[in-house]
Amino acid sequence: MKTDEMQILIGEGLGPIRFGNTRDDVRDCFGEPDEMEHTKDDELGKVESWHYDDMEISLSFFEEDGWELGIISVSAPEYKLKDTKMIGLTMDEAVKTANKLKLGKPVKDEENGLVNVFDSELILWFEEGHLAEIQWGPI
Repeated sequence: MKTDEMQILIGEGLGPIRFGNTRDDVRDCFGEPDEMEHTKDDELGKVESWHYDDMEISLSFFEEDGWELGIISVSAPEYKLKDTKMIGLTMDEAVKTANKLKLGKPVKDEENGLVNVFDSELILWFEEGHLAEIQWGPI
């Protein structure tokens, strides 16, 4: 991916893809996914998740939304949020950075290893004390 395509756009998408894009739109941008998962959730209904291993990105489409893109998750350190690299930060560093970037009030959930920024529809997932995945959706 090009550098400008590594920018996380809160509430909008990532690089050339946007929330609300169809599976065909995403396929046109990124090609066929390396893996597809089909799940059913009591709350969310049917979900189809596409995984692109080389880009370290997962994209989730929801049947209730006409199979439009609804969640993006990234785990490569090259992805940036407002020109700031986040992957690898500790929970305290991530909270401090979220405040500095004015993303909304970060809420720590240390028991589940995450920080939720509800105003930005952003979830930061931690493994072994460091940010491992950034997940966001439309606002």
